[in-house]
Amino acid sequence: MSNEVSCAERIREALAMRNMTQADLCRATNIPTSAMSQYCNGTLTPRQKRTQIIANALSVSVGWLMGFDVPSEPDIKNVTAAIKSGMIVEPPIRQDDIPNETECLSNEATELLRIYKQLNIRGKTKLLAFAYELESGKED
Repeated sequence: MSNEVSCAERIREALAMRNMTQADLCRATNIPTSAMSQYCNGTLTPRQKRTQIIANALSVSVGWLMGFDVPSEPDIKNVTAAIKSGMIVEPPIRQDDIPNETECLSNEATELLRIYKQLNIRGKTKLLAFAYELESGKED
């Protein structure tokens, strides 16, 4: 496999896919804005630990983020472990997870949304991690 795409390009691409800003990513990872700016413009490449933190927050695989020609989907166990350890402090939210205003929600979906809105960031993160595990069929 060759490293054809830069980490900076992949970070920018993942931010666009998730409809996130660099500031959102900084808040989710606790990485300073100055460092994130350098990662996004290609001045610096994040070291291994920060690459993992960024990949987890963006819900992408580390290999993909590093520019390799591999699937972008992360290993759900890595994301769940990062959430449990506090490496991710805000839940990653995909744009396609947000219903548009013309969609009708069932009573169950409305109740889940009500509960989600009442949770703090840590609770929201745990709820989303559990939902992703259920969705992938890998729940304990």
